[in-house]
Amino acid sequence: MIAAIMCLSGAGVAAQTRVTVSEGCLNQRMRGVSLAGAEFNPTRVPAQHFRDYIYPSASQYPLFSDMGASVFRLPIAWERVQPTLFSDLDAAQVSLLRTAYDNARKSGDCLLIDLHNYGTHQGRSLGSSEVPQGALLDFWSRLAAVLPDDRHVALGLMNEPVRVSTAAWSRLAQEVVLGLRHAGARHYVMVAGGGWSGAHSWFKSDGSGVSSATAFANFQDPLDRSYFEVHQYADGNYSGTGNTCQSADAIVPFLAAVGNWAESNGQKMFLGEFGVADNRACLATLQAMLEHISNRPKAWAGWSYWAAGEWMTEYPLTAQPTATRVPGPLKTLQRYFNR
Repeated sequence: MIAAIMCLSGAGVAAQTRVTVSEGCLNQRMRGVSLAGAEFNPTRVPAQHFRDYIYPSASQYPLFSDMGASVFRLPIAWERVQPTLFSDLDAAQVSLLRTAYDNARKSGDCLLIDLHNYGTHQGRSLGSSEVPQGALLDFWSRLAAVLPDDRHVALGLMNEPVRVSTAAWSRLAQEVVLGLRHAGARHYVMVAGGGWSGAHSWFKSDGSGVSSATAFANFQDPLDRSYFEVHQYADGNYSGTGNTCQSADAIVPFLAAVGNWAESNGQKMFLGEFGVADNRACLATLQAMLEHISNRPKAWAGWSYWAAGEWMTEYPLTAQPTATRVPGPLKTLQRYFNR
């Protein structure tokens, strides 16, 4: 299958017909949050909904869409949605995904399905004998078929593919996108940068001697409906685990540099994860990040904050409101949902 897909490079790509379709909310104004929970405890078998993991309830979507959010990033676990590679998707999970889609649409919003697996399936690395590279295209082909609304559903190929070298990941991501297009899928696709997908590391080489900037410089999508996803936390090691933040002067230049790369290479970026603690210094950095992206629509397609969700109220960087509290990060996000 992979060999057949690779034949689509070069003249074959250029020969494909470009299509113009209404893009719904999947355009330059994508602004939203990740609703975490469905990806929890991915290897627990059997797993029980509402005990081991949770999909967003219908009430979650208007909490944010009423503030102006237009897209929800929904992390999922590959192992749960497709327990056996190259086999049918789990019927119960497909039903939950369709319900999530229906609820997002009722709020007038779009859904970004994020395969939250770090380059693995059941802990085994993509490209190993246990998880052949073709398995990723197989999964997304099946998922695109059960959620065919390409105006309101986007596909996040792989969250932070740290278990795959950047060189190998860039080749595989290209093959998956071309394979989806060859099969007729028009969905927007989010292609994560290599490793932990940090904006701060976009130009840094990994163990394969290749940086994301180099690996993706010649990336092609016949439909021009792919964005590059980066993540950028503001704490000292950029992990999103600290309660202190670097200043805007330290963080915003990372966003500026990848934005410059995108414009120079005819691409667009999507800030798929970012988050700060609820204190004055961190919120100032958050505001500067959002202001920068809002002022560069040619480079940035949008963003989704990490994270919200019913099980995320105690998370230090949470944007999940409760009956008694609206977190500082959400107050800041609200000012930019419509910008």
